[in-house]
Amino acid sequence: MSSDKKILLLDEPFSQLDPNLRIEMLELIKKIREKKKITIIMAIHTPAEAIDFVIEKFKIEHNFKVLEIGSGLGGPARYLAKKTGARVTAVELQQDHNDAAVYLTKRCCLDSNVEHICGDFLNLEFPKNHFNIVVSWLALYHIPNRKKLLQKCINLLKPNGYFFG
Repeated sequence: MSSDKKILLLDEPFSQLDPNLRIEMLELIKKIREKKKITIIMAIHTPAEAIDFVIEKFKIEHNFKVLEIGSGLGGPARYLAKKTGARVTAVELQQDHNDAAVYLTKRCCLDSNVEHICGDFLNLEFPKNHFNIVVSWLALYHIPNRKKLLQKCINLLKPNGYFFG
């Protein structure tokens, strides 16, 4: 752990903690951030922690429309939808991954909140200003045309929307 007056850097602060203690520690870190007025950077390596961070940071709620780029088997999309009630559009390039995601989402009874789409994100059409937040956990590294990718994300976001990648 490294700290100075402006930044607190935490490397996997919750990796060995049980889920209840993780929640308590996250609340404690929030209080420290607010009291000390510092920026906190956390290296997070478990998907649930990263998604929980995004949910909290951007205050994702049931009325949000979320776009996930590179959704794989759909775990993060399902987790986000289950935890918040948000509507998640999950885009995956690989057909076999998308098919498995659709199956698993139906098995979890979350198909009313999660829509899986198979295709190349850069070639798919979505309404402009449609999503409250666009997220991607690692897939952005695999899309070489970053300028087109970022411009498309910006166009899809509602005013005051968020991009997390």
